[in-house]
Amino acid sequence: MGMSVTSRKPVAESNPSIAREARAARTAPESTTDAPEHPGGREPFWERYTNIPFRLLGYGMLMGWHFLLLYFLIQPLSGNADPDVLFFRQMALNVSLVCVFTLLAALGRKDFLPSPGFSIRFLVAVSALAAVATACTVLAALQASAVPMIVFTVIAGATEAVLLMAWLHYYSESSDDYATQYIAFSLIIGAAVAFFTHHLTPELGWGCFVVLPVLSTLMLSSSMKQTPIRSAEQGERGVRDHEGAMRPLAASTLNLVVYGAVFGFLQGSGSADGGPILTIFSPNTVIGAGLAGVLTLLAYHKVPGKRAAEALRRSSLMLFVTGVLLIAVPSPLAKDLAGNLVMMGFITADITVLVYVVHLIRAYDLNSFFAIGLNRAAEYAAFALFIAIGAALAKVMGGASYYLPTVCGLSTVIVLGYTLLSMGEGRLDWIHQLYAHEPADQVSEGENEPERTDEAAHAGGRWKMRCRIICERSALSPRESEVFTLMAKGRNADYIQGALVISGYTAKTHIANIYRKVEVHSLQELIDLVEQVDLEAAENQHLNHAG
Repeated sequence: MGMSVTSRKPVAESNPSIAREARAARTAPESTTDAPEHPGGREPFWERYTNIPFRLLGYGMLMGWHFLLLYFLIQPLSGNADPDVLFFRQMALNVSLVCVFTLLAALGRKDFLPSPGFSIRFLVAVSALAAVATACTVLAALQASAVPMIVFTVIAGATEAVLLMAWLHYYSESSDDYATQYIAFSLIIGAAVAFFTHHLTPELGWGCFVVLPVLSTLMLSSSMKQTPIRSAEQGERGVRDHEGAMRPLAASTLNLVVYGAVFGFLQGSGSADGGPILTIFSPNTVIGAGLAGVLTLLAYHKVPGKRAAEALRRSSLMLFVTGVLLIAVPSPLAKDLAGNLVMMGFITADITVLVYVVHLIRAYDLNSFFAIGLNRAAEYAAFALFIAIGAALAKVMGGASYYLPTVCGLSTVIVLGYTLLSMGEGRLDWIHQLYAHEPADQVSEGENEPERTDEAAHAGGRWKMRCRIICERSALSPRESEVFTLMAKGRNADYIQGALVISGYTAKTHIANIYRKVEVHSLQELIDLVEQVDLEAAENQHLNHAG
């Protein structure tokens, strides 16, 4: 790196003590240039959304199209759909999604699809193809032509995968990090779009269904033009550690695979009269997806970070298992409620993992095509496989009296058993692997710290002294010194924003000022600089000035 600490500005002759500096960091007012955008350091909740309608409506429209394509297309066309046609259409759509997401993950693994990813022209062409495939699917369903409908469903699924990847890539790579809020809020919009589109008159509903992917892409194009890509120079790309990210990525994907497998198994299973045991194809069940978005939005707004993810993990388990147990209750109302609860539990788990993967991409500087493509491909593969297993089991033993209790009991045992194994900070605890070093309540450094050994305390003291020396030599403000300390631990702007309860813009401004004052160009250079501080030489220099 060719940088020496001793060549920097000399220590001020009137050196404040560590205690005084710590007090100043908590009490001293910041300068005008370093002040947050809003009083209290956090911008109002509503302002995160009022200026960004396209980022919410666009992805929400795509999710609404997804729900309509996946569940509700046939019902307004033919009333009671043929179970076999419904099964093959579901399988075709999921297999198409798996193939495209797998291809995108492979291209991302080889860095053939680096940032910024897809071009706007390409996305517009894909959305046009999606609209044509949707229209052809509707026409095939109107004419009761099963084979053409399945073929066009495959094409629509392929375009859906590309558009989903484009939106999630945008959330991962954009310099604005409100991915949690965007995804959760957009899901609420998507559920509302699917619900109301389904209840429109057939002609109006089909017209809305066809144009949804085009409108979504136009809004994505507008958002891409307005928001820059994350910059390594601004400390936004995290610590590049692809090997370190593989374990939490695999563990979180396994969580989604288990939920997707059980959800698919329930969806493929049928009752003795030939109908599905889970009323997932009723348009009312999309309300459960919207409620999952509300739950996620509230959880991450009230308790960000690890505690929010833990609360959502427990909530998804409780909702999912409660819904599964209600399936066995012989009541139409209970079955409708079961469908909503199972959908809500599954979507809550899905959003939690998806948000987690986005944080992994930003914290470890992963290729978003690889991480998201792998995650989505594994989910849809498990979903499709276990739809087929559930359907096969229903044909063999669907009429038996013990069939329904067996399906519900087996589903409950699998989800409950896996969730218990994935908790407790073990190898499967994917939440702990990302937030292992995060304080439970986002407390300031030094408060409520566990007792440490003398050796660990000594090492920690030397590390803090190195950080303090650099902060003083670079004339960092008290708030910048706090940010610097977190950066020296490898934290990126996303973590600093939550830990210090400041806005994303303020965190990035502090980081940019620190890079300029400390004269480094990346987070790794800053960490290396802290490790290279010669404490003995710095102490002698301080004594000479004091003398």
